[in-house]
Amino acid sequence: TTFEDDVVITILNTKFIPVKLDRANNIELFGNLGIQSYPTQVYMAPGGVILWNRSGYQSAEGLIVQLLHAIRRSK
Repeated sequence: TTFEDDVVITILNTKFIPVKLDRANNIELFGNLGIQSYPTQVYMAPGGVILWNRSGYQSAEGLIVQLLHAIRRSK
């Protein structure tokens, strides 16, 4: 699966702070982050500014492209 891919794992563990949230316990936060469906990735800059959200399944290759784009945009 996407999150078992070695490249995805390496990028996430070295360049990001991955967080998995349970909507039942974080309804207000989900609203603040603009999460409307599952799965959703929220890309944020170090200062907490939301860069963009991406909803829906992504292949490992697609997620790698998104992660690298987020790295470039957050600099």
